[in-house]
Amino acid sequence: MKHNLSEDILCLFKQHLISNEKSPNTISSYLSSVKAFIGWFQDRFQKVPKQLFVENVADYKVFLQQRGVAPSTFNSHMAGLRSWNEYLIQTGKQDRFVIQKEDWKKVQHGYASPAVHSEADVQRFIQTVLESKNKRDYALVNLLAYTGLQISEALSLVIQDLYLESQELLVRDGKGNKSRTVFLSDKVVRLLRDYLKQERSKYRLAEVSPYVFLSNRSQQLSRITVFKSFSKYSKLADMELTISPHDLRHFFCSNALEKGLNVHEVASIAGHSNIHTTLLYTNPSRKAMLAKLNLL
Repeated sequence: MKHNLSEDILCLFKQHLISNEKSPNTISSYLSSVKAFIGWFQDRFQKVPKQLFVENVADYKVFLQQRGVAPSTFNSHMAGLRSWNEYLIQTGKQDRFVIQKEDWKKVQHGYASPAVHSEADVQRFIQTVLESKNKRDYALVNLLAYTGLQISEALSLVIQDLYLESQELLVRDGKGNKSRTVFLSDKVVRLLRDYLKQERSKYRLAEVSPYVFLSNRSQQLSRITVFKSFSKYSKLADMELTISPHDLRHFFCSNALEKGLNVHEVASIAGHSNIHTTLLYTNPSRKAMLAKLNLL
């Protein structure tokens, strides 16, 4: 009975996360965190928790600390419980938040660049998408990899904001709620033209959808579909680490700096409101740092 009840709780929470278009990685992390808390609660009180109490969360934090979990793992547990707390409030099972940002631990961020995939990795990934013969996905991954757009910005892109003749597009309400113009390389322009002329019209809702990227089910391609596709392509490409849309944004920033664009140009294209965000990509990769350390 306990097992079935806890599984029911997790199943309903999962549906909530899916309906809110959380990424597959986020859903998996949150479910794992809540499942771990339920297991701890059952061992301690011999029943399944129906809501969260400050006192129980405080005891659970002590339990995690005694186990010696890393700050990032600790914060992951808190993030999952915070999301569950939000779900409990929305469904009327709880009336207030009992997990605050103060419950998170400070994590010392690494010196290495946020870009974790090499150019060879990204090229292998893109080639795998090409070989799938899906022109929409091929255009999308190249757009992300060579403009640094956020996935939300790419999926919100409408045809009227594409100016292929002048090789640019307009991002409306982008990062920081600011609009910006993004320049497009010859290759990206060619791939977008190819997709728009040959492939987009084949989708059932093409005539009524204003969006560049759509599906047969919806006028706008969903984040969930994109993340599932990226996971599939990463497996087909035999990637050691799954490539996500945001990884391609990291790749763009790092690659653009390596290829000669200056920090201010990359910041402008990527929509960074703080130049220090862009400067992170000037740091060496973790692999490069380790290689240098091994020479000492």
